[in-house]
Amino acid sequence: MAQALGHQACRKGYDVVFTKAVKLFRFLLAGRADHSWEKRTKKYLHPDLLIIDDFGLAAMTRHRRKTSTKSSLNATSTPQ
Repeated sequence: MAQALGHQACRKGYDVVFTKAVKLFRFLLAGRADHSWEKRTKKYLHPDLLIIDDFGLAAMTRHRRKTSTKSSLNATSTPQ
């Protein structure tokens, strides 16, 4: 479902980024280690739509939270 929404947004001309939550968190945490946190964060704040797949599978810390005026879609296939 998330991929279909992202695909439709792309077809309408929106900038869309799709990523797995674990990949996103590892990428951002590596930025803390080499002091490129701000630059790395901008990659995910720039698109019109950010799709984070399997979001509920990884625990979030307060450092992983970021507010934005852009849209995001968090998808998981685990039962609630």
